[in-house]
Amino acid sequence: MKKETKTSQKILVIVNNIWPPPVLVTGVSIVYDCLKEFAHFGYEVHILTSVGLWEKNLQGSLMISDLGKVKKWHDRQSAKYNLIFHTYSLGFLNRLPGLSFFINRIVPFFIVPYLHQKYKFDLIHEYTSTPLLIFRSWFLKKILNVKTFHTLMTELPTLLGSTWWLSFMKPKIDGVICSDNSIAKNLISVGYPQVLIHSLSLGVDYKRLTHLPDRLSIRKKYFIKQAKKAVLFLAPLDSHKGPDIFVKACLKVIKSNLAKSKDFLFIIGTYQSGGKVPYGVRKSQILKMIKGKEEYFKIYEGLLKVEELYALSDIVVVPQSSIDGATGHPVTMLEAMTAKKIVIASDIAGIDEVVEDGDNGFLFTNKNPDSLAEKMLFVLQNLNNLGHVKRKALKTVEKGFKVDQIAKKLAIIYQGKKGVR
Repeated sequence: MKKETKTSQKILVIVNNIWPPPVLVTGVSIVYDCLKEFAHFGYEVHILTSVGLWEKNLQGSLMISDLGKVKKWHDRQSAKYNLIFHTYSLGFLNRLPGLSFFINRIVPFFIVPYLHQKYKFDLIHEYTSTPLLIFRSWFLKKILNVKTFHTLMTELPTLLGSTWWLSFMKPKIDGVICSDNSIAKNLISVGYPQVLIHSLSLGVDYKRLTHLPDRLSIRKKYFIKQAKKAVLFLAPLDSHKGPDIFVKACLKVIKSNLAKSKDFLFIIGTYQSGGKVPYGVRKSQILKMIKGKEEYFKIYEGLLKVEELYALSDIVVVPQSSIDGATGHPVTMLEAMTAKKIVIASDIAGIDEVVEDGDNGFLFTNKNPDSLAEKMLFVLQNLNNLGHVKRKALKTVEKGFKVDQIAKKLAIIYQGKKGVR
């Protein structure tokens, strides 16, 4: 019987933003997909997450006023995927997002011991973007005498997000999992024990993106002509995501000889996020940039059906300028590769570990609109001859980024086995 191969281990996963809308629109969605895989394997998966505050820079626009709706969503997810949610809200403190952001990092110190006393977890796994919080995992390991693992999902270009803090003391836990090799190298550079470090992407939901809606019907739905070559930017308008770089490159393409045919379209799919600059201001800046060239652009906002946007697109541009956000490898990039779209991405650390220029996608010089425009022009002019790039992209994902594969590799790490790097 298959049940004999399953485990009944109890896992407590500590991760922010496993509630709608962030779990639906941000990169943390892939972490949640991985947890669902673990429940499918037979683990008893508990999730500790705060609700009501999305990002420290939000000034209340996305706070949840009706926590009952979130509770109902968690109840439905629990019933469907056999997951156990433990949530908390900071209530009125959410009116001070900056303060709440830091308090959220302290609260687990008090909640986790209580939960462990009740459920007796076999291991605790934290997902954060802050190396300093490895000390939290270390503290929980010491006081609870339980295995602890910590995944660093990305690098933050701030002092708080620096590995420098670990140069003073090496908080040894059972494993630190880095979403790309760049993060792992930074840990090693400050003397963190290499034997405890694993490089493992967060992966991509392969099954969801290999069966896209019909291109013809979706283009009709969005009133896009079949002959148009569609170039997609799918991300918040935060500056580190590179929307300005994308638009500047698009304008250069429009000025080229290719523009005479007018057989291409640039699509911006976005949503309100917690950037330092308010969403309305960023949107106004983008609209100002494309003024007079609106016929070449379409902008879609809100809770988007990303499968439809991939279905109607030919090229996906990932102009991210720094490793920041929910994941080290942008989820959009891996999703686009899974969907067999031509990817053009910036050559920053992490991305260049996945994309090989001209092989399974294309890389342009980070923050350089001229370089991006050059790549876009090449792909637009040769789109019908790049089937091998699409196939290589899909093969790359199949080889090591499917979320079920990632979950299996995590299980090996949990068991203390070597070989996952």
